Amino acid sequence: MKLKTYETYATLIGLVAGIIYGQFIYDPNWSHGQLLTAHLHATELSILSIMGNTIFMGLLKMLIMPLIVVSVVSGIASTNGTGKIGTYTLLYYFATMLIAVTVGLILVTTFSPGVAYRESLGVAALESAVSGSSLSASLPENALTANSDSLVARFISMLIPENLFGALAKGETLPVIMFSIFLGIVLSKMGKRAQSLRDIFDSLFAVLINMV
Repeated sequence: MKLKTYETYATLIGLVAGIIYGQFIYDPNWSHGQLLTAHLHATELSILSIMGNTIFMGLLKMLIMPLIVVSVVSGIASTNGTGKIGTYTLLYYFATMLIAVTVGLILVTTFSPGVAYRESLGVAALESAVSGSSLSASLPENALTANSDSLVARFISMLIPENLFGALAKGETLPVIMFSIFLGIVLSKMGKRAQSLRDIFDSLFAVLINMV
C-alpha cells in the first residue's frame, strides 16, 4: 500500500473512531460553562486534550510561520521575476491577500465583533480573552474600535511590519507574507549571486513539507 493511500485511510479511520468514541464518553449533564473536572470522563478528556491540543496542534502551529516564509520565498524566487509566470505569481499573492484583508476589515467595521462581549465583561476581560486568538494576531490593536479609520491606511499598516521578528513571534501572517514576497522578488532579480540562498529556501520548503 502506498504511503499516501495509507495516510488517507488512517485519517478516515481516525475520524470515524473519534465520532464513535465521543458518543461513549458523552456526558449529558455537562456543559461548556462548567469546569472540565465536572465531566463524567474528565480523565479521558484531559488525556485527549494533551494529545490533540497540546502535542498535535502545538506541533502544527509551530510550523505555520516557517512554512509561510519558505513557501512564499521559494515560490516567488523560482520564477526569476520575469515573464508571465512571475507576473501571475505576484498578482496571485497580492490579489488573494487584498481580497482576504478587505473582506475582513469590512466585516469588522460593519459588525464590530466583540462589542457585546466587551460591554458584558469589560475591556480588560475582552483583551484577555482575545489576546491569543488568530483575529487579534492578524489585525492591528485598534481594529475593533477605530471604525472611522481609512480602510486603505489600516490595510497598509497591517502589511508593513515594524519588526519582522516581532511579527513572527506574534503570529501576524500578513506582514510576514509581505516581507517574504519582497525577499522572494529580490532573490529572483539577483540571478546567480543568490542561487545558493534560493537552494536553501527550496530545501527548507521540502523539509517542512515532510515535517507536516
